[in-house]
Amino acid sequence: LAKLGLKRKRVDRLLSRKQTLDKELFVLIGALLDDLESVTFDKDAAARDRVLLTVERLYPSQEPAEVAVEISGPDWLDSSYWLPPGRRVKTRQARWLLQNLDGLAVGGETLQVHCEPTIRRGRIPPRREPEAQRKRRLFSRWFEGVRVDDEGLFSLTPEALAMDMTAGLSGKVVDGTCGVGALSIAAARQAEVSRVWAIDCDEGRLGMARHNAALYGVDQRMDFVRAKVQDWIVDREADWLLLDPPWGGTAYNRTELGLPDIPFPLTTVFGLFPGRIRVKLPRSFRVSELPAHWSCRPAIDERGILKFLILERGPL
Repeated sequence: LAKLGLKRKRVDRLLSRKQTLDKELFVLIGALLDDLESVTFDKDAAARDRVLLTVERLYPSQEPAEVAVEISGPDWLDSSYWLPPGRRVKTRQARWLLQNLDGLAVGGETLQVHCEPTIRRGRIPPRREPEAQRKRRLFSRWFEGVRVDDEGLFSLTPEALAMDMTAGLSGKVVDGTCGVGALSIAAARQAEVSRVWAIDCDEGRLGMARHNAALYGVDQRMDFVRAKVQDWIVDREADWLLLDPPWGGTAYNRTELGLPDIPFPLTTVFGLFPGRIRVKLPRSFRVSELPAHWSCRPAIDERGILKFLILERGPL
């Protein structure tokens, strides 16, 4: 390709398409290779013209300012989180969608992003978020003395997403896996919530949750209990149960995860609690494993990144 006069940068971008070949493109690439062989060994002028046309089709020399985008995936996933009503976006935004959504495992299915006309995916690495900005996203009062440990930091729900997950809660709420308190604090900040029980097996993390709740001024509306939630909730009355169970640590399966893969007795806890339940689960969780009376929605942060799934069950 370089010998035909294409610039090295354009050749490299064309080669990056190898990760996104569908059946039609695979056939096109096969024909391209045949024509390149004819050009190289037989000096075939007609084959050279076909090569240049194919290259222009695969990677246009001038990309359009806007493209039409379709995002296909689970039925419950609303693409309006990322796309305007007309589904036309600037090429730069479409490339971001290709880099961050295309091929992502969500709810037991794989997201696919289709652009018309086709554009290159690109190789630009995601911008690394400054550490101070990341910490404020986790807790807006981080620099006022928030306390976390390594495990709590890994599983921590960022503040804006925690407030979104607890929006609409009312009455008495049980956070059965409170950790360092992100969801418990968010629940206690909801106007219609009267009491929050923060449950955890680790005394150290309970102390961190209590300290962090005091920073937000909601500790007086909360009780901190060291226990296993499956033991504590028996014969207890509450309106809501929040759960953020462990997913298996940093090495959890990001492609496909089912109920048996979660190292927490979710099914047992679901059966013990008759009220309404909200659960935070990884985006790779197979939603089809839950009964029909469960609903699902994505948790998407302010950057547009799909972080996890929020599943909800109504009262039994």
